[in-house]
Amino acid sequence: FIFGNPEVIEFFNIKEIIDKSKISYSEIKNLYFFQSKRWDLELRDNTIIKLPNDNINLALNLAVEFLDGNKIIDARIENQIILND
Repeated sequence: FIFGNPEVIEFFNIKEIIDKSKISYSEIKNLYFFQSKRWDLELRDNTIIKLPNDNINLALNLAVEFLDGNKIIDARIENQIILND
């Protein structure tokens, strides 16, 4: 499911980033789009990955490395991953 009101181009941009990432669509339960033009991914295990506006591909691939048991993975700040379980 997609929540929020992304423009079609914004959806295709995130789709392309996910296609090139280390995460598979079968792992994703929901996509959340925010007015600030930012995305969160909710995975099937209820983990939330908070993505930044820029360098989304890099942030997503880094966040995937921290999936083990973390419930919130905040990759919005450049060169930082904040974990919350």
